[in-house]
Amino acid sequence: YAVEFAEDNDDPDEMVCMTLDEYQQLHAAVPERYQPLVQTAVGTGLRWGELVVLRRRDFNAGATELSVRRALKWSPDGNHRIGPPKTKRSRRTIAVPGQVTDVVLPLLDGLEQNDLVFTSARGGMLQHRTFWSDIWKPAIWNAQHCEEHTEPGCKCGNGRLRRCKVHEVTPPPCGCAGTLLQSPRFHDLRHTHASWLLARGVPIHVVSARLGH
Repeated sequence: YAVEFAEDNDDPDEMVCMTLDEYQQLHAAVPERYQPLVQTAVGTGLRWGELVVLRRRDFNAGATELSVRRALKWSPDGNHRIGPPKTKRSRRTIAVPGQVTDVVLPLLDGLEQNDLVFTSARGGMLQHRTFWSDIWKPAIWNAQHCEEHTEPGCKCGNGRLRRCKVHEVTPPPCGCAGTLLQSPRFHDLRHTHASWLLARGVPIHVVSARLGH
């Protein structure tokens, strides 16, 4: 059998909701190629398994709406496949905020209807494990440390964390002004999206429908 991608499972004990300033610190540390993916995640609340299979056809002409029609699923044998979202409520069409439209429209230019919108550097589907180790974890580290607390030769801030000859254990956040203090998971962009909507007074049932709950 197949179920939704493992990252999609909410764990309230580990939930992180970022402020706008915290998100901006993290966003700035993400490589430019992947910033539209991160912006879309925090601006729509989509799950990882929904984001990485979005096609050109899932956005309307002006990228002001998107339809969630598919999701990446995994099975206990480690195989992945693309299928329909797990519930009827997960199949949804949502409004896309202007900040997301602005970064997505350039990506849609020239794509065929079935082309993926967010891809790896080689053009294939993004793999969660690789993205986490090579992109997300280094971005978190870089957002958590100012230049003064980045030591020469340290590799904790790149994709080869285990090869750092300066630190045997990755240092905790330096705590300096303008740095990130939390360690959010990619899935916490979804939590952050929900918390921002609720803080603006959006009814909880509207937020729940937007998230596909």
